[in-house]
Formats: sequence, C-alpha cells, structure tokens
Amino acid sequence: MDMKTSPLALLKNPSLFKTDALVNGQWLAGTKRFDVMDPATGRKLADVANLGPA
Repeated sequence: MDMKTSPLALLKNPSLFKTDALVNGQWLAGTKRFDVMDPATGRKLADVANLGPA
C-alpha cells in the first residue's frame, strides 16, 4: 500500500492505526489476515488480523 496516495495518509497520527487484533489487552497479529477495501474507490486500505472465536 502506498501511504502517499491512500486516504490513510490523512491521519494526523498514523501510529494509532492498528491492523492487529486487541484481545484481552494484547495486540495479536494472528496467522490469517484479510483485506479491508475503501468502498469509495475499491482500493485496498489495509490487511487486518482475521481471528476466530477461539
């Protein structure tokens, strides 16, 4: 992802944008991820952790 052309580039503090999952106070990356798309453009914004109920 190119942060210069992404809407995420407009974030005032990009360090607050997390793509891992917060579970029980811990950030977990998980073994699987899925894409999050910008509905306005259809472009990929990020890939995020895909965790199941376990």
